[in-house]
Amino acid sequence: MDGKGFIVPNPSAGVNAETVAALKKVGVTRWTRMQEEAMAKLYDEDKKNSSDGLICAATGSGKTYAFLMPVLMRFLLDEEEEEEEGGKKDGVKAIALLPTRELAQQVFEKARSLFEEANGIRVSLCVGGLRSHDKDAEDISKRKPKLVIGTPGRMLELKKLHVLDVSKIEVQILDEIDRLLDGGFENDVLDVLRPPGACQTICATATARGNLRRFLNKTLAFGYKEIGGKITVDENGFEVHKNSSEIGGNVAHCACALAKGNSDNETAQVYAKAILTAFRGFVATSSTSTEEKSQCLCFVETKSLCDKIEVALQKEMNVVSHRVCFSLFSYWRW
Repeated sequence: MDGKGFIVPNPSAGVNAETVAALKKVGVTRWTRMQEEAMAKLYDEDKKNSSDGLICAATGSGKTYAFLMPVLMRFLLDEEEEEEEGGKKDGVKAIALLPTRELAQQVFEKARSLFEEANGIRVSLCVGGLRSHDKDAEDISKRKPKLVIGTPGRMLELKKLHVLDVSKIEVQILDEIDRLLDGGFENDVLDVLRPPGACQTICATATARGNLRRFLNKTLAFGYKEIGGKITVDENGFEVHKNSSEIGGNVAHCACALAKGNSDNETAQVYAKAILTAFRGFVATSSTSTEEKSQCLCFVETKSLCDKIEVALQKEMNVVSHRVCFSLFSYWRW
């Protein structure tokens, strides 16, 4: 720990003042236990000994930094070795796959701050809807980034164009793997990835699904590290993961199981009832102080569904006597 209270992940890794400053700029002054665990288990100065890993942690607990920092530490060590050898090695050394353009953009912004702005290590974002795959290919060829962040379809296109040489990849990251599987991207992901053991693979997820272990067996080398929580099987035979959230405050995470054939209206009613049920419990156990408020974040896929949930909530509010106030902000577009 330095004099200002920032926990340096590994002094021998050469995490410099610029990186510390970039993290402090976005409010990161101490690592969570999960982040410390990730850096301890996923970074090794002898890169050949770097383990594959699964980061299981709740939304908001810092998974992005948990998988970005080991890669940055590796790159900083690479730069030291390249200076000693008298030459710089260009080319993509790490990729990160995410299920949607918006999620990829979020990871890219954090990576650009740490890698590019703080350390001069180039990062590229390659997703559909922003520019053509030819433009992405041109960007990679000209800028020669070390880390490329994108969606499976676009990354597969770049591989087919021989712009993304996966044989040179040293680290491959799969974030939100539960959503990658739900979105039907499994085949594209497997077509992009190097096989288990060929390089370091890091997976991250906030939830454990029934088909997760099968997918992990295809992507992670035997003996991979589990970080932030352990996947177990509950009394019903479903895979779940147990972890201790380090999100500030009294936070609970809820998930709704919905039938595949549900219409948006039916889905909206399920969400509305679940939200109000949760708030009944919060209000009943919370302080009677009028200053204390409970908040709920509801993640949905489309603006249409978001609008329907608002309507359903208002209908439910008319038939229950409950001290709940809500406001619906602009939808989170996945």
